[in-house]
Formats: sequence, C-alpha cells, structure tokens
Amino acid sequence: MSEVYYDTVILGGGPIGLCAAYYSASAGKKTLLLERNKFHNEIGSSGGNSRFFRIMYSEKNLSLLAESSYALWKQLETKTRIKLIDERPLLFFGSKNPRQTVEGDFTNTDKVMSELGIPFETLNAGEIKNRYQVFKELPENYVGLIQHNSGVIQVQNSLRAFYNLALNAGADLVDNTPAEIKEIYNNGKTIVVKTPTQTIRTGSLILSLGSWTNEVLAPLGVQFALKIWQMTICYFKVENPTLDYPFWYEFGEPVKNKQNLFYGFPVATDMENCIKVSCDFTNDIYQDVNSCSRNPDPELVKTISEHVAKRFRGVDAVPINLKTCLYTMSEDYRMILGLLPGYKNISILTGESGRAFKYAPLFGRILSQLAHRAESSYNIECLSINRNGILKSK
Repeated sequence: MSEVYYDTVILGGGPIGLCAAYYSASAGKKTLLLERNKFHNEIGSSGGNSRFFRIMYSEKNLSLLAESSYALWKQLETKTRIKLIDERPLLFFGSKNPRQTVEGDFTNTDKVMSELGIPFETLNAGEIKNRYQVFKELPENYVGLIQHNSGVIQVQNSLRAFYNLALNAGADLVDNTPAEIKEIYNNGKTIVVKTPTQTIRTGSLILSLGSWTNEVLAPLGVQFALKIWQMTICYFKVENPTLDYPFWYEFGEPVKNKQNLFYGFPVATDMENCIKVSCDFTNDIYQDVNSCSRNPDPELVKTISEHVAKRFRGVDAVPINLKTCLYTMSEDYRMILGLLPGYKNISILTGESGRAFKYAPLFGRILSQLAHRAESSYNIECLSINRNGILKSK
C-alpha cells in the first residue's frame, strides 16, 4: 500500500466538496478530494438539474450569506463562461401565521428583506392569481412575496464547472474511493486517511459528507444528532408550456400537526414541458443512509398530485416521472458549519439537506479557510456547531 502526503484532504465530492477543492488548490495547497461514489451521482442530494437560489430568508444572517454566495456564483460564471443560475423571480406565498418551519418563519421574511434593503413585492391572493394565471383558487388569507434576485441553479452545469475549476487549479480528484480516518497524531497536526490502496497523511481535513457524516466520523468518537429524510419528487406534464408557471414555495397551514409545505420549479428546468413539484416533509426518516429504500413514497406521490390538481390549471396531475433524494437534517433543521470540536484543522459541513447548494461556492471557501487557518472571514454563527442539540451526547 503506497503512502502520500497532501496539505489538504477533502472527503465528499458533491458541489461543496468540489468548491472546497477549488479554493484550497487556488490558495496553493496540495489538495486531494476523495469521493466514495462516482462524481455527479444521484445517490445523495445533488441529482436532477434544478435547485433554488434565493436570498429571501426569514433569518437575516442566512440572507447575508446568500448575498455573498451570489457574488461568488457570478465570479465563477465569468471564469467558466458557463451559465450556472437561470435568474427568475421567486414567489413565496401562503398564510402569514407565525410558525417555524424547515424554511424558517414566513411571517418574518418581509421584515428581514426590509431591514436589509433587499427589494421585493407584496401581493394579496387576488394579485397572485392575476400575476400567475395558472393558479386556481387561493385561500383569501394568502399573501405573496416576490424577490427578483433569485433563480434556478443549473445543477449539472454547476457540478461540471466546479469539477473543472478544481482540476484546473491543481487539485487531485478521485472518485469511487471510500476513505476512513485512521489516526490523528502530532498533537492533532497530522491526520491519517486510508483508502483501499493508499495511506494519506495530511495537515488539514475538510468533510462534506452529507448523509455519510456519522459513518465517517465514528472512528473519532464524534456523532451528530442527524436524521436522513428521503424526499419524493414528481414531474407533471403541462398542457401549454408557454404559460407563466411560477418558481415558488408555498407555506400552507399545518395539517394534522404536520408541516404543509410545497415547492415547485417552472417549465424547462429538469424535464421538457413539465413542472417539478415536491413537498418539504416526508414519511421516510432514517438514522443510517444504508437503510434508505430509494423508492418514491406512494402516499407522498398522492399528496403532491392532489396539491397540484388543487392549485394549478393546465397540468396533468398524474406524474410522468418520480425521483427521490436525501436530506440530512439536524434537530433544528439548520445547517451545521464549522470546525470539528477539539480540532483546529478539520472543518465540516453537515445537516445541509437540499438547502446548501445555493451556498456551494461560499461554503467551499469557508471550509477551506477554517481547515487552513482555524477561522473564517464570514459570520457563520447562525450555523454554529456548538449550538444545543447538534452533537449526540456520549
């Protein structure tokens, strides 16, 4: 078994791991990224071809981080000459009763936008229907917020761009290679990572492992309080693809003590002449990624289909395609970003679910900063690894 040394080793080759490799290599660090599966796979949380980009949040610091990320996306578009975000207005709509959801408190969103000076529009139910005539009846108490600095992330373009950026910056990128942390010595300054064919010594480690987080961290005796949500996604054929179907997120009133949250993408994002719709809740929750069924939930397919039939005109409410993806969720639904407790050279992102893609360039840069100098130039306190309920008790 051969032995090599790298300044930085990254475990996890999704969008954020690839961005971390780019920023690490660009900083002059000899960088290796290891991905256990194939690059650009659909096993984790990066399948399909569409993700939300938005700066509209009910939490100020998340909006500020999204603004910083937007600038990096634009830089990378310029550098690669590849379209990475298809800009279009985003519609948040629903009932404005104060409640905390997986996407924050809708009631507080317009307050945050106003405080930060981010332009948005406010609409009542009738005005939403006039703007988007594909809607059927909406509850009278519904209001809408439209923010124009939003867009659909072109996932496959982005993954290819991030891969090529990291490769061209000098990073070594290796897929189909599981890795494990075997040893840490020299007062924590040297980390030993092993693959089936190599022993790798490194001075800094970056972890962007998604649903495999706890499995990889087990040798260190560190475990996060995470659950794996298997999500169901549906594609519906539209009768007239030239109509203005919105890019949207709906905050519905809870039903039977369950969150009633749905979201959708307009025509021509993933499948021709289809809209993509899903819900931000699931019946399939796991502790171990290897237990996930990978099968769409028939009950959720029925729920999503009924919602599409109720909400939109001109859509065949029988889906023509179904997919699943994985969310890695913390107890408070927020992402986790920081230094691994007890180490000044191991940075980690987890609990990111499907929401971290919009932050990919920014989080890649932050992970690189943390691993190399134990601090970041960005305020990530809202994602702190030290907040209550993040780590499992020993």
